[in-house]
Amino acid sequence: MSFEDEGDQTEAELERTRRVVAAAMAEQIATNDAAARVTPEADAAEGSEAVEVPKGNASREEWAAYAAALGHEVDDEWGRDDIRDLFAEEN
Repeated sequence: MSFEDEGDQTEAELERTRRVVAAAMAEQIATNDAAARVTPEADAAEGSEAVEVPKGNASREEWAAYAAALGHEVDDEWGRDDIRDLFAEEN
C-alpha cells in the first residue's frame, strides 16, 4: 500500500467519523430540546404524563390546554398572550 492509498483511507475514515459524530450530535440536540420543553410542574405531578410547553406562537387553545393540564383556570376572555404571561410571571 502506498502513502497516497493510506492517506485516502485515512480521509475516508475521518469522513465516516465526522458523519457518526454529526449524527450523534444531532440526536443529542433533539433530545435536549425535547427535555427542555418538559415543565418541572408536569414532571413533579405524581401519576401524570409530561406536558410539553407550547411554542411561543402556538394557538390560544394550545396554551389554554397547557394551563389546564397544569391545574390553572383560564378565563374565556383571556387571549393567548394573557395565558403565556401567566407562566412568565411564575418563572
